[in-house]
Amino acid sequence: MPLFSRRDFMKLSGAATVSLALPAVQLRAASTTAADALAHQLVFDASALPGMRELFRDNTRFADFRDKLLAIDRMAERRFLQSEVRYNDQLFDIVRLGNTAENMAFLYLMTGDEDAADLAAACVRTIMRFPKWDFFLEAKKLTIGVQRAPSSTVAVALVSDWLGDRISHNERGEWLRIMCERGCEPCYLSLYGIRYPERVVGWSFDPESTFLQHRPGNYTDMTRRPEITQSTNLRAIPAAALAIGAVAARAQLGDSDDTKRWLEMTIHAIEAFEAVFKADGSYHEGLSYANYTTENLTQAITVLQRSGDADLRNIVNWVGYNDYLLHCSLPTHIDPYGIVNFGD
Repeated sequence: MPLFSRRDFMKLSGAATVSLALPAVQLRAASTTAADALAHQLVFDASALPGMRELFRDNTRFADFRDKLLAIDRMAERRFLQSEVRYNDQLFDIVRLGNTAENMAFLYLMTGDEDAADLAAACVRTIMRFPKWDFFLEAKKLTIGVQRAPSSTVAVALVSDWLGDRISHNERGEWLRIMCERGCEPCYLSLYGIRYPERVVGWSFDPESTFLQHRPGNYTDMTRRPEITQSTNLRAIPAAALAIGAVAARAQLGDSDDTKRWLEMTIHAIEAFEAVFKADGSYHEGLSYANYTTENLTQAITVLQRSGDADLRNIVNWVGYNDYLLHCSLPTHIDPYGIVNFGD
């Protein structure tokens, strides 16, 4: 699991307009030139960076976030890159690479730490060597994006944005072309199956993946999985990734029939959640899955609004949703983040 969610990035960018007068932490600020060139401005504008950096450096509300980034063991991650990655391990290895890439790219954006930028780029280059980005198949031959292809798509899109001029135009284009093939299209295929379950031949685990080595005996019956997924968090994950990936690909590679097709599918999938969330803002899968779902939806909604493709901010009663979160919270001295759990 990641050290923190992408929601932390969004909170930081959203709070960047707040005026602050807090004691400064000794942390080097980013150069005004090195880390200011966002490639796509997917989630925030370059003009927001000074305020975000001030918050990152000074605001005690982001101290844990900052400390976790700074505490990442870069030597361990480089050892992993050099000798431990298995290029058919989508369950653990590809997601570790994506998390490290995002973390280091964002740290570079906030501080100008060039070693962090180098590690982020190395992680993405390693992701490029995975022939498949997920361990699910349709019809025993087509990779579909359920969680790992989506997370890798988002990681590549965000890192290609945040590293800016640290990555050449040609290399960024190659990253995004591979992302389209191994990330966006598998996400589209899973959403297509969820939208049209009667057209699905059959989903299964990829026998070439290490998944069943990690989870022996996990031969889940997926006969009705596409249909069942229509109203769950696992629809939001590929939908969000496809939105972010399509907008990034279009910004770098130009508009195409593929980006049009992907954007139509992701907007349809996100709009479907208007009927999944109740009118009072509550969510049927419990608090943890509610958070997972909305974390992904808000990322996609932000990117689609900024790109001008769709304004989907009103699909959820967000005030009611926050009430739902508060009413289902159950903090204790042992677990200050405890919740009422009626899920799994």
